[in-house]
Amino acid sequence: MIAEDYRDGAQGWVEPFAKPIIFADCDCCVSLVQLILHAILPVGPEVDVSFDVFVDTFKDGQSVGVRAEVFEQAFGIHMAAKHAGCVRLSFADGGETDAYFDGAGAVMFNHFGGDQFFECLFGFLQISSGVAYWPGEMGSAAVVEERILKELPADMMAALNPTVVRSGAQLMTIISR
Repeated sequence: MIAEDYRDGAQGWVEPFAKPIIFADCDCCVSLVQLILHAILPVGPEVDVSFDVFVDTFKDGQSVGVRAEVFEQAFGIHMAAKHAGCVRLSFADGGETDAYFDGAGAVMFNHFGGDQFFECLFGFLQISSGVAYWPGEMGSAAVVEERILKELPADMMAALNPTVVRSGAQLMTIISR
């Protein structure tokens, strides 16, 4: 369960890591030692990213979140464990991730990797009309259709300069650069 929200009421979104996150009561969560080892030792095929990617949906510059049914449509067959506020996803190519929900519809993925994860994330962005964003310089966000850009908050557009991606492979390249 996420103890603090990433939204700041006025803008509808907050740059990742602007507020502390505390996860509790979730068997998906791992110990601090496991997190440190995971950050040091590469795990999973292709790309294993040790920062978080956030997905949210916007309408007229305001966050409207992503419905649980949309998440399940994109990732349902990959759900290995489901607990209050988080889901463990496992993929046939060895990739895996934990997905956390903030209660308002935004989703955070951490320690993710593998081609199948990125293909599913791309599909999730397609069916949710969402935006994926992560820590970094300009170009730290992606959408799958240009029309989605019109729905994003102006400050998010200015700060993250989202890229329109056409495949899971392109999404993986942009996120991992």
